[in-house]
Amino acid sequence: MIEKDNNLSNILNIYRNSEGDYYDCVFHIDGTKENLVDLYLLKCFYRMNPLGVTFNHFGLSEIQKNNIRKSLEVFDVDHIMFTSRVTIIKKLKKKNPNDYISLLKSGVLAFSLKIAIKYNIKLVIGVPLLEELDKDIITNSIIKNNISAFDLNPYTLPKKDEIEKNNILLLKRTPFTKDVSQVSQEFINQKFSFQMLEEKNDDLFWIGFTEDWEFGQNSHATHKKTKYEKKAKKSSTGKPLFDSKIKYCTRCCMPETAEAFEFDELGMCQPCASSEQKMHINWPKRREILKTILDKYSADNEDYYDCMVPISGGKDSTFQLYVLSQLYNMRILASTFNANWMTKTGRKNLMNAIVEFDVDHINFTPRRNVIDKLAKKSLTMIGDSCWHCHAGVGSFPLQVAVDFNIKLLIWGESVSENDGRATYANPIPFDRDYFTKISARFYAEEMIDENISSLDVLPYILPSVEEIENKEIIGIHLGDYMFWDDERQMEFVRDNYGWKEDKVEGSYKGYKSVECIMEGVHEYSNFIKRGYGRGTVHASEDVRKGLMLRSEGFELAKKHDSERPEVLDYYLRITGYTEEEFAKIIKKARDKNAKRLNKYDPPQN
Repeated sequence: MIEKDNNLSNILNIYRNSEGDYYDCVFHIDGTKENLVDLYLLKCFYRMNPLGVTFNHFGLSEIQKNNIRKSLEVFDVDHIMFTSRVTIIKKLKKKNPNDYISLLKSGVLAFSLKIAIKYNIKLVIGVPLLEELDKDIITNSIIKNNISAFDLNPYTLPKKDEIEKNNILLLKRTPFTKDVSQVSQEFINQKFSFQMLEEKNDDLFWIGFTEDWEFGQNSHATHKKTKYEKKAKKSSTGKPLFDSKIKYCTRCCMPETAEAFEFDELGMCQPCASSEQKMHINWPKRREILKTILDKYSADNEDYYDCMVPISGGKDSTFQLYVLSQLYNMRILASTFNANWMTKTGRKNLMNAIVEFDVDHINFTPRRNVIDKLAKKSLTMIGDSCWHCHAGVGSFPLQVAVDFNIKLLIWGESVSENDGRATYANPIPFDRDYFTKISARFYAEEMIDENISSLDVLPYILPSVEEIENKEIIGIHLGDYMFWDDERQMEFVRDNYGWKEDKVEGSYKGYKSVECIMEGVHEYSNFIKRGYGRGTVHASEDVRKGLMLRSEGFELAKKHDSERPEVLDYYLRITGYTEEEFAKIIKKARDKNAKRLNKYDPPQN
């Protein structure tokens, strides 16, 4: 029989959120058995709702890393991880190992406290206590090892009055009874492994898609061709799929059904117009403007970050880190909203990027069951599986920028590059609602229903306009200041920095969104909704660059756009949709010119 510790119950009851719409505490997850026992009791026995955090110091064992990943699924928690620069860790360990042990404790507590303050959470569990720390360790390390205050920023505790002002209570470990501990250990031993792993996993970013998706699980050799694939097969060679039914750009392969597309008097689309404008822009002058912006923000505070770079581990964000760290010597905090659909290749690319360019990194991973619910609702709201990703890549960097006092956010490719809603002559400026307007469409608050709670959408809520303006936060895209050629840039980071390509469903190229398993469903949805997918986009880019004929582009586009993605089986399983329901819902999302596709749809099976 399990008996509760009454004293602990009383403490937890004080800090429990009575409405159930917010986190009750911060819990530091390190993947050891004792730590997971505590998390089990906290979540499953005392019914607390923790926000999981991990201070990653490149010293976690393979067992710990594997168990941290599993714990997010088993206990269904949101999770934030901070990874400190590897060069600083090596330097500290080499010069004074004893100091580093103390610094590591300080880092664990410092990050946990910073997250508690950021999220206004009053209880922190699983961390060293203040009285256990060497109060002079930061000062000593700077003096002894000539380490800068900026280098030690991740290990520096918030000021004592800030901790006291927020009334934060620290618990090193919850004091469990023997009976409770025995029951919980049985559960932990059943769910987790503490034996050496048979296969070494050199991928630090183990937190991703749990089924480790690999293509070929459902062979296309045995796949029954869909009506779309049959239609593409029967179409005229060198002609678009809906030839004479809808208009196509006279220069590339893009159709009029693309969002906000308009053709000029020559029949050219906006991306083609943008590609022409790029040739006449004074890029050296733009680079001077970029340097002026970077100089302004790098001079702001020599002991802190100059900017934040939101990254996914994709080829664009890897190139961003190269430009900003190697060419401009910026002090960078990299941030990642991990949609929890990350491929093995994507996780390794992400790990490789932060090590190669030696940046601090903060990573947010949302709960799996909430992702599944949002992925289902996303289809009815925006005709796409990926609302939580669209919203998260906009909200998380802004949340961190506000709470970590970083004024400059830097993205890569400009929306003017391939979007019908902007050109280089008429760009879309960055603001708080940029990603909502560009891709998410709906705010987090609008996703709440009987199945999705306010707690579920908490990670996707944007800071207020006032918060962003008060902190003087701005955002820019490198693609507005330097000539952007994503394939050439991909080849550069691949050949010089170890970035990896892989198969990507929906295209004949292996680099766009290689980090996400759901890219195939995302593009297949767009194909059903608007009559084109990633194959068309890539073919159009190659046609504009003169790398292939327009007729050749149409052939590649039809083949890859119409191909049913393997990962659709996974999406249908997590949402409960049938394939027919999936297609029917997407067709309802057609707007304006895309509605013309209704009468050309293949008949349902």
